[in-house]
Amino acid sequence: MSGERVRRVQWFRESGRVQSGKRDARDSARKEVDGNRAERETESYSKERWKEDIMSTETRELVYVLTGGCGFLGQHLLKVLLEKEEKLKEIRLFDKHVDWNLQTCSTDYSSVLEACRGADLVIHSASLVDVWYRVPEEIIYSVNVGGIYGENHQLMKEFYMMGVRTCGWLIKGVPRSTEHGRVYAGNVAWMHVLAAQALRKRPERLGGEVYFCYDDSPHKSYEEFNMQFLSVFNFRSLRMPLCMLWMVACFNELLRWMLRPVCNFAPMLNRYTLAIACTSFTVCSDKALRHFGYRPLYDWPQCRERTQRWVNTFRLNADQKNA
Repeated sequence: MSGERVRRVQWFRESGRVQSGKRDARDSARKEVDGNRAERETESYSKERWKEDIMSTETRELVYVLTGGCGFLGQHLLKVLLEKEEKLKEIRLFDKHVDWNLQTCSTDYSSVLEACRGADLVIHSASLVDVWYRVPEEIIYSVNVGGIYGENHQLMKEFYMMGVRTCGWLIKGVPRSTEHGRVYAGNVAWMHVLAAQALRKRPERLGGEVYFCYDDSPHKSYEEFNMQFLSVFNFRSLRMPLCMLWMVACFNELLRWMLRPVCNFAPMLNRYTLAIACTSFTVCSDKALRHFGYRPLYDWPQCRERTQRWVNTFRLNADQKNA
């Protein structure tokens, strides 16, 4: 059936005029009944089609689109999908900077639409992390993913290079009570895969919900968390008063404003990064476990070992560049 509402209009003429009163009331009631019946049939039809679509996605092979598929989180998503998704037919990596034959921008509507044509699921992992004023604000607000760590994480490399430039010293000044929740990228990717699978089977349960990613990684400040990996290079910590760090952050911003016409001076320490580092943010939840059975794919010792193995390559890569 077409599902369109059936409308019946009956005109009764008496002495050249449309008869009013009871006949018009009966006509209106009849049209309303017909309309309600058509709506119920359409609703029933839609539910049947919806169930058929769900069953078809459970049996057929699936096409995934990963925006930011060549980035930090995207690489982990790609690996977990290849290992864990049994019904996988195709993965389309969609990114601005790629290693091979796909190059576009995740904010280009027409390109995104074309990449998603015929896809069953889209996982949006494109992100642009910048707290040093290197990228315009409007671009930062368009897409973003943060709060994760693991292999290929650029911020860990930034802290390593800062330690190299200061001859092995890393400045500390954040209050000792500050805690930040960090999640291993492999567990974030696993949570996305489980959510995608559950969304196909129970869209009424997961649709419109928001889930924080979490695992067993310890809650520590950025400084303490990074030092447990970078200490292998014999880096040492130098604690400074918080008020002094605040003065340095303000001076860096003033210097950046003065040099703006000449160059894009982007120091790591500014008022924004200092405020973030000094503000605790942790998540304690089991919502993902209750809704789609999420449990971390990697426990904390595995996360630490895998990340440490990657961090150990920093010095090797630096030596190769200098050779």
